[in-house]
Amino acid sequence: FKEQRINYVCLPLQSASHRVLKLMNRGYDLDLISETLTRIKRQSPSTYLFTHFMINFPSETLEDFKKSLEFARLFDSSMFIPFQENKRTPAYRIAPKCTNKELMNKIELLNYYIQNRFIHAVLVGI
Repeated sequence: FKEQRINYVCLPLQSASHRVLKLMNRGYDLDLISETLTRIKRQSPSTYLFTHFMINFPSETLEDFKKSLEFARLFDSSMFIPFQENKRTPAYRIAPKCTNKELMNKIELLNYYIQNRFIHAVLVGI
């Protein structure tokens, strides 16, 4: 990074909620990731940082989702993808499931963040 030879980093976080990450069996240390992203940008401001987050993972609350929106500020761009249930995954057994109304509320908040330029993001899969 100091030599600015790395110009793109894709780090698919899927969530910035510790609770949701635990349900996803992800052992990420979000504080360490935040510090690392900050150091990368300090050493190499032109390095493009990209991530993706899931929306509406089973039992994800609006507060969980807001954590992802705030964490997205550390990236140059983010992709938000609605969770799609698959019977062959452990997530299929997690309850409660999020409703379509909850999904629409989260998408509305995502659009607010995008329109007000708090984050640069796209929504895919709807």
